[in-house]
Amino acid sequence: MKEKQFLFLYPIDEYFDVEIENGALGYSFKQTFPDKEIDFARRIKEVKTERKRQALRREAISLMKNIFRPIYAGVLNKCIQQRYRDNDFKINFAVFDEHNISDIVNLQKGDNVFNVGLDFYVHIGEKKYPDSNFILNNLGSNIGPLRVAGFHMWDCVEKVAKKAYERGIDVLVDEDLTEFLAFRINHCSEFRTDCYPSYDPKNIKGCGGLEGFMEARRKKPWLIQTY
Repeated sequence: MKEKQFLFLYPIDEYFDVEIENGALGYSFKQTFPDKEIDFARRIKEVKTERKRQALRREAISLMKNIFRPIYAGVLNKCIQQRYRDNDFKINFAVFDEHNISDIVNLQKGDNVFNVGLDFYVHIGEKKYPDSNFILNNLGSNIGPLRVAGFHMWDCVEKVAKKAYERGIDVLVDEDLTEFLAFRINHCSEFRTDCYPSYDPKNIKGCGGLEGFMEARRKKPWLIQTY
């Protein structure tokens, strides 16, 4: 019997930290510090040296990251729960060899966490990639509908999804749960945690609008083909 599976690639702090910082920068000071009278813009303007100015910017970013991190983690785990655990998907997390999974992820009993046969620093330093077949083989021999997420959509995620499609697997990338998640949280009022797709690209401005959005996905059946 085919088994529904969800695969998240590389849930490690090195990747999450970048996304959380980007997402934190999308928060205004008013949103982030509603109960504090902190005027970083004024303080930054008043300082006399670039060194002090940069120090204030780092302080502001650090404070915003501390606020945004649990928000990001809560949305990510809620999406995984509602979209996949609650719908009887087996949950898989693929990590680089000798690398810990981030505590952003709420691991549960029965989750499959496995190494991909490649060191993280070899991957980023030598531009080598884990073998997609090796990753898919770790999901077992009866892969049913497969949903792929993680880092990064146009690179590792798409490589694995494409290989799954070539192997005849019913596969779709959950774009919400890639590096796009922080943007969805901050800017997409229609975003929902219980289903994919929940983001409507019809309101995209710039970058070719909806046509440009869909052009990047056409002839890639592992990506959404219509809205």
